[in-house]
Amino acid sequence: MAIKIIQEIRASEIKADEIIKHAQLEAESILSNASLKASKILEKAEGDARKEYISIINKADEEAKVESLAINKDNEKDIKAIKHVAQENMDKAVNLIVSRTVS
Repeated sequence: MAIKIIQEIRASEIKADEIIKHAQLEAESILSNASLKASKILEKAEGDARKEYISIINKADEEAKVESLAINKDNEKDIKAIKHVAQENMDKAVNLIVSRTVS
């Protein structure tokens, strides 16, 4: 009877060892899969971030181009106005010199 109990205990220990070994293998598999999924999520997030970064940079670049065109148009108007005033002053100076020379 005692031998039978010892055999049953031993069988239970063997079964428990198998369950522990199986659980450890399953835990390692779960950790490996989780690590792989985390790597894929990180890779996707980095790719998405790169795309968003490029999109933001392109949008800012386009906005800057539009703004610079508007500034350039305003500057061209100012340049034309300054040139016009300079030409008028040049004409007045020439007329003044001519009228003094003639008089």
